[in-house]
Amino acid sequence: VDPSGPAAGLLQAGDVITAALGPGSPRPIRSADQLHDAVQGARNGVVSLQVYSPQGQISRVVNIQMSAQ
Repeated sequence: VDPSGPAAGLLQAGDVITAALGPGSPRPIRSADQLHDAVQGARNGVVSLQVYSPQGQISRVVNIQMSAQ
């Protein structure tokens, strides 16, 4: 995680992004390309991700405000 990026403090080393959330069914994230597509398709500049944290053995939703490009 880039310490100066929009996910700083929201994602930790070891976190696994499992899906992008939005209208309709969650979209599985299995590659960097799928994550890129989810970020590019973010509505209102916010991407919602389902994240699994192996350290705590929990899943959570992380909403990331993407910077204007």
